[in-house]
Parts: sequence; C-alpha cells; structure tokens
Amino acid sequence: MKQRRDSFPCNSCGGTQTRVLDTEYSPQKCAIRRRRLCLSCGVRFTTYEVKEPIIFSKQLVRRVARARAALERLVAMIVEDATES
Repeated sequence: MKQRRDSFPCNSCGGTQTRVLDTEYSPQKCAIRRRRLCLSCGVRFTTYEVKEPIIFSKQLVRRVARARAALERLVAMIVEDATES
C-alpha cells in the first residue's frame, strides 16, 4: 500500500500522516470516497473529495490569451538577445 501525506487530519488525534486503504468513485465521477488509516494512532476514517466545476468567462480567457502572447514575445526577445551576444 502506498503512503500518502496530505492535508486530511485524523478525526481522533489530528495527525496528518495517513495511508489510503480504499478508494471509490461516485457513479457520476463527481466525488471520491477514501478510507484512510492514521499512521499516528491507527484510527480508520473516511474522507469525501468533491470536484468543483471550473467556470471560465470569455473575458478571463481573452485576458489569459493576451498575457500568454505577451509572455511569448518577451521570451522571444530574451532568446534573440542571448543569441546576438
């Protein structure tokens, strides 16, 4: 079994070193149920991880595209200056 160190504290002792014993996905694949074992005190507990939908606006997409284009131009200028030197 793989040891995982993540931010899910134990319900009993508050320890954050846990090992995943079992993983199950919901039928819609929108949630994950994990059975965990606390490595500090040995208590087993369950966590539920829920995926949150990501919402993009057209304005955000345009802003990111402009920033990426500007970054690409900057990198090209740096590479050009480095090759000239």
